[in-house]
Amino acid sequence: MNVIRWNSHESVKCPAGSQALHPQFGIVEVQAAQGWQRVVRFRARVPFDTSLGRVHLASGIRTCVVDVRELRHLPTPAGQ
Repeated sequence: MNVIRWNSHESVKCPAGSQALHPQFGIVEVQAAQGWQRVVRFRARVPFDTSLGRVHLASGIRTCVVDVRELRHLPTPAGQ
């Protein structure tokens, strides 16, 4: 018999509407949750070149699907 280890807490953490910390995207807002997947929204800064050869950063809102196991709870600020 094979035993599959399953942490049920992982599949229910970070519900829609919550915020979390992602190692690549920083602080994200969870838009939707289904099973192990979370649709997250985050502010991205993308470099681009201008005609003068200067590099600027454009910021915008991006969304993507991540695995819930990549997310961590945000640390609670002191005094709360």
